[in-house]
This record gives sequence, C-alpha cells and structure tokens, in this order.
Amino acid sequence: MRSRALCSALLAVLAGCGSGGSAGLPYYADASLEPRWYARAVDLPATLHRTGDFALADQTGRRITAADLDGRIHVAQFFFSACGDVCPLVHRQLGKVAAAYHGEPRVVLVSFSVGGAMDSTTTLARFGAAHDVDPSRWHLLSGARADIARLARDSYLVGLGRGADYARDSVAHTEMLVLVDGERHVRGVYNGTLALDAEQLIADIRTLIAERTRP
Repeated sequence: MRSRALCSALLAVLAGCGSGGSAGLPYYADASLEPRWYARAVDLPATLHRTGDFALADQTGRRITAADLDGRIHVAQFFFSACGDVCPLVHRQLGKVAAAYHGEPRVVLVSFSVGGAMDSTTTLARFGAAHDVDPSRWHLLSGARADIARLARDSYLVGLGRGADYARDSVAHTEMLVLVDGERHVRGVYNGTLALDAEQLIADIRTLIAERTRP
C-alpha cells in the first residue's frame, strides 16, 4: 500500500515537472491521483472534486467542521495516537510544516484519527501536549472509524490500507498527506514519511498562498 501511494505521488511530481509549472499546482479529481492543470480559475469545471462536509471534535473538545476550513489552506493526515510504525515519522515531518507556517493564519493542519473510541478527546489532548501540537493551528479530530475511512476515500482521495500493511498490532491508516486549498480542491498528495516530500509540501503551500494573493 505504501509503495503504491508513493508511486502515485512520484508520478504527480514528474507530471508537474513536465507541465512547465506555468499554471501553478495541479488539481486532483479522483483516487487515480492523476494531476490536471488549469491556466485560470475560470477554467475550472463546475464538477471538479471538492472535499466534503464533516463535523468532529478536536483535542480541546471544540466542534470543527469543514466550513471552518473554508478560505484557508489545510493539510490533512490520517493517523491514530498509539501508532508506532509510520505515524511518528509523519508527525516529525508535519512538525516541520507547522514550524514553517507558524503565525500564518491562512494555513492549518488537520489530523483525523482512525482510532475510533480509543482516541477520545482526552487521549488526543494528551497526545497533542506530548508532541507540541498547537490546538489553534493543528486540529486532532476523532470520530467513528467508518466515517473517517469514508472521509479519507471520498473527500481526500486516499484509501486506508489494512492494519497488517503496517505492523502486527496496527489499524488501517496511511502515511499520505493531502494538501487542500481554500475552495476545498485537492492540490497535492505527499508521502509524509519522507523529508523531501515535506519540503515539497512546504513549497507548495507557499505557491497556494501566492495564488490566493494574485490580483
């Protein structure tokens, strides 16, 4: 599962290189993660994929909805607090992203827990405190496993592997990170265990900020 996801991300990067970069970041319309470029915002098809609605509690107990992210760039992750395989690597790279945009209100990180009942608000609050997660900028969200899996697949276009794809006592999750613009369009997918991908994600967020501020 990890190798397939990594191949998709690499293909997207290679396709981006071939585009000449004249239209900025690509858009992703489905789980094939085939990048598509549009020269102008007016060229976007009305049916272009957008992430869907959700309403979940974060580590402070605050109710966070998809509408709270509208107009802001966000990075989505799917993890669980007790994960001891790829999640620590991903959190290390996400920490770099958070540090790069510290104090930037237009950028927020959202980590969806696939842990279900074992990742309660209290558990996620404890996890966030242990990992220096700023709750005003980085939301750790919990919900029913089936709902989170559906959100990953249908909204963020990344499937969750089997727990056995990672470690013996693991549950289904993914190391992929998803970049979403302020209009809910998926604009990038990255392997969160790789420093190179984290650096690219940081650069791509900068591109999206510039895209939003262009006249």
